[in-house]
Amino acid sequence: MINKTVSYYNNADDSKSKIRYNLDYVLGMIRDDQELFQQTVRVRSMQTEEEYKQAKKSLPMIAPSGVFDYRNDDPENLREYSNVLVLDFDHFQSHLDAGEFKRNLIDNADRLYIYALWFSPSGLGVKVAMLHDNTTPMYHNELFRCIREQLYPGIPEFDDKCGNLSRTFFLSSDPEIYINPQRDYLIPYHFKHSPSVRATPMKSYNQGYISNCFTHTSAEIIQNNCFQARWKDKTLINYIDKKWRLEYPESYEDGHRHQSILSRAKWLCRYGVLYENALAYLTGTFGLHGIDKADIEAMVINNYNANREDFGKDRMRLYLKKESGRNYRNQKLKGE
Repeated sequence: MINKTVSYYNNADDSKSKIRYNLDYVLGMIRDDQELFQQTVRVRSMQTEEEYKQAKKSLPMIAPSGVFDYRNDDPENLREYSNVLVLDFDHFQSHLDAGEFKRNLIDNADRLYIYALWFSPSGLGVKVAMLHDNTTPMYHNELFRCIREQLYPGIPEFDDKCGNLSRTFFLSSDPEIYINPQRDYLIPYHFKHSPSVRATPMKSYNQGYISNCFTHTSAEIIQNNCFQARWKDKTLINYIDKKWRLEYPESYEDGHRHQSILSRAKWLCRYGVLYENALAYLTGTFGLHGIDKADIEAMVINNYNANREDFGKDRMRLYLKKESGRNYRNQKLKGE
């Protein structure tokens, strides 16, 4: 039984949507929805790359690989694996070039197992929806690589970053979307796992702990106690916060905040900062920008559980980088 149920999100900031749609309904939106049409026109009218990126984040999105309680690669959050895969072909020189590529794909739709294809939000890319018969989520990345190698070898516009389980795509209007007229009879791409190919391990976000909490092991506590003698968590956080504010000023803007929280939680774990200290910092920082504290806590829990094997691995590297910068500044002050 082929499953075509996908997760739908209202925009880039929506990570916990409970909306589920059949792929055919989504394709109908792409073809007919007037609100999506107006949104797409607005996105394509942006004059700069930065304006385009910001505007695009207001578009709705889907996670084609199935139904998720929370949008990340934690297998515990995957409620239902689908047989839908969406491929992305990007960075054509012009809309005409993308259109020519689209027509070539249509001519080979059945051979390439294509269910539908349409223009991307920029108008300079093409998105391809196809069906497959894989039923094992942990083989999802291998499935993606097989399709890349067998169906689209040597295509430079193929986006290789679309193979993770919870990958999302922005929807865009295309009144001339191609929907395979033989889709009800289309044979899905047959996937066969190769024992010689090591499956991409599914991230374990709880390592034996329940998924709605995080508890440090005694070894992690001892490790952090040793860290404190040289560089206290609070001092480290103050140092890295200044760098993040300088290097990523957009982190606090709409469309960037959720990803910034996820990234910072990961790095604070790798820097060996205790979970409760990281949570206090991220809640205090992003709670002021309108992010719900429960959402922040869930993201920190997930990322600390996901990265706990690397807890503290980068702390000394960061410390040495800080000391190197201080020594350099001292030499400048001395006129050396």
